[in-house]
Amino acid sequence: MNLKSLLCLTALAGATAAFAEDSTPVTLNWNLSEAVTTADAQSDCDGVSATLTVGSAITPNGKNTWNGVGKDVEFGTIDYAKYKITNDGVGGRKDEQYFEFAVNTTGTFTAEKISFTFFNQGWGNGRYDVVAVTGNVEKTLATAVDPGRDREDNAISPFQSYTLSGLDAVEGTPLSIRVYYYTNNNDAKTRSVGINDIVISGSFTGEIIEKPEIEVPAGAVVAPLAAGTFYDVTQAICTVANAKNDNIENTKKGTEVEFPFYVLTEGNYYLYFQSGSKISNDTENIGMVNITLDGADLCAHEVKTTGDWSNYANVTVVPTGVLTPGKHVFKAVRDENTCLGSYAGNWRLSIHADEVYDHENINLAAGKGVRIDTDGSVGWIMNGTSTEHVVYVPETGSYNLIIGINSHAEGTCTVTIKEEGISAIFNTHEVQARAMNASHIVELGDIATPGIKTIKLDFAADHGGFICNYGDMSLLRVGDVAGVEAAETAAEIIATEYYNLQGVRVDASAKGTLIRVATAADGSRTATKVFVR
Repeated sequence: MNLKSLLCLTALAGATAAFAEDSTPVTLNWNLSEAVTTADAQSDCDGVSATLTVGSAITPNGKNTWNGVGKDVEFGTIDYAKYKITNDGVGGRKDEQYFEFAVNTTGTFTAEKISFTFFNQGWGNGRYDVVAVTGNVEKTLATAVDPGRDREDNAISPFQSYTLSGLDAVEGTPLSIRVYYYTNNNDAKTRSVGINDIVISGSFTGEIIEKPEIEVPAGAVVAPLAAGTFYDVTQAICTVANAKNDNIENTKKGTEVEFPFYVLTEGNYYLYFQSGSKISNDTENIGMVNITLDGADLCAHEVKTTGDWSNYANVTVVPTGVLTPGKHVFKAVRDENTCLGSYAGNWRLSIHADEVYDHENINLAAGKGVRIDTDGSVGWIMNGTSTEHVVYVPETGSYNLIIGINSHAEGTCTVTIKEEGISAIFNTHEVQARAMNASHIVELGDIATPGIKTIKLDFAADHGGFICNYGDMSLLRVGDVAGVEAAETAAEIIATEYYNLQGVRVDASAKGTLIRVATAADGSRTATKVFVR
């Protein structure tokens, strides 16, 4: 986090920041649990951060474990035949065969030591060099180090430590430490290499801040909320309306509701505001709820008939922008100019740190009944397995489900969208190449109403074994709802005009609550009250 962000954080939280120029001890560490191409260090100082980057010659895979002393994590493989030691035993490294640790700072970071475990598995006579670079200064810390190799019956502990004295990183000029790996093996095999327990220590001098602690009252709502959960309305402040369970009811004239909540981590958040209404009168069916965030206009939510007070099919999703730690307040106010009925529906809301209900990139981890494997897929599907994923569909239309399948046995999957009564079935063993994430298209047909939808997957087989894994799932809009275009054409609308609520004609690009007047070819005119975003 930069200084500007920290200052904003302090102002919002209402606390006084404490700055210091004293030297502060710093520890950066990576304790890798899986093979990665890049990974950020854990840092105990806001002024210093570091990132591990792997060169292109290293192929992270993490398929095997190391039997030697230390962590049993294989980092990746390298093609030994490509990177040979020269005849003198040194100088064989290539630029792309390295592990790099880049340290950045907002002040001055004085490095003291780097330590790690490093091994090569099996035969190969591997070696590595350790080189540190800051600005135009390069310093070789070690050359042709034998990391030891795992022979199973004669394992070696490959812990190493190197002094980094005289090497400083300053703001804008990072300190980079590279571990170059090479070998004199002359076969064409790939072999495993491993690195873990990386620790860089030193000290930081610069302007740092002591973060104010965010005091959250007992029972208060803290964002983000988990997928599928809603604001605890016992924490809401209601005018006229009633708070019941997770929703606001009896939203008659004069309804205003404040939803205070707390943020602990700065980031982008999303408001999901929902309403349900059983009102059947067309005049009373029209209305808006105006929503502010911390006193500033955020969005307007249109109240529509959803068939039942508890059917929250009418949903508005809007990003809040970056919220800093501290208290924030959503306020929802019934718009008396457009809400003409006795009630403006029932209301409820959720607050999320990302679009957990995105239909184009469905969050598998947020599903019900799922087991997420290490590769991120929903794993070990067997006969009788049932899973559910909740998505937000912003517009009506004809949709396909795109699903990645890894199939090893025959089975079927029945896909339903509960709220729409949609059902489709496909055979898991028909997916091409039987490869992970081989995309399979399931034609679902029309989704007639926008809003929150529940996608359910039911798997079945005539055997008791493994059916498949699935991942990379999305809904793809492929066209309009059947009959919509024909209906619009039949109306033969030849002109559309917009007026404000005072009856003054406005430009077609105008926003807000307007009266839309459509003129048909036969001269008839139809006026409809609309809200244009």
